[in-house]
Amino acid sequence: LWLDDLQSYKRNRLEQLEEGSQLQDGRYIIENENAAGGPAQIYKARDSHGNSDRYVVLKEFVLPVGAGQDVRNRSFKNVKNEALLLARLNHEGIIHLYDHFVEDHRAYLVLEYIDGVSLRQLVKENGPLSGDILKDYIRDMVAILDYLHGLEPPVVHRDFTPANLVITPQNRVKLLDFNVAHTMESNTTRTVVGKHSYIAPEQFRGKPCPQSDLYSLGGTIFFMVTGADPVPLSQSRPEVGDKMISE
Repeated sequence: LWLDDLQSYKRNRLEQLEEGSQLQDGRYIIENENAAGGPAQIYKARDSHGNSDRYVVLKEFVLPVGAGQDVRNRSFKNVKNEALLLARLNHEGIIHLYDHFVEDHRAYLVLEYIDGVSLRQLVKENGPLSGDILKDYIRDMVAILDYLHGLEPPVVHRDFTPANLVITPQNRVKLLDFNVAHTMESNTTRTVVGKHSYIAPEQFRGKPCPQSDLYSLGGTIFFMVTGADPVPLSQSRPEVGDKMISE
């Protein structure tokens, strides 16, 4: 159901989507290109289906062609996992997944459009935060992590940073980008992901846990208060005086 026309190894389109381009038989109409987000291209689009007529975000992942089915399946694993994970999340502080599809050897997630600004951009443009607004943002972030870590099994975001936190026009916090999130029941990964200044020691060793997100929360609070990123760890087992912190 995910991969269309498995026998075809030719793309109909080689360039990026332009304004006015249509997907899914005209349901999604591209408004503009927002940005490149890691392995994905991000577009703002209008959903013209039925009475919805709403703006959405299309997160596009280009799938390889001509490299064999196994390669394509492996390349698609992360986007499929992100879609399946988002589909089971239901919290006002987490971006909502509306739909997912594959077209022209590209996988798409259809996500809630948030007319806001990233926490990183907000602080860079306006300076460090303080007072009630700082407390309100921290309260929202704690509620988001409390929800994720309270699931069974717990969900670890692994990239809880100012760039992935959006401030809405109502001054509420929304968490984006679950591309590297994983559940604690999955096999422990040795892959180190996340932004260096916000990675906890155990995540630096490829062993993330819910406490890793709390470390990133602390780094995010530091950024909000100072306007600067925390000093990144230079080793996976930091020393305290002569003693090495045990695992």
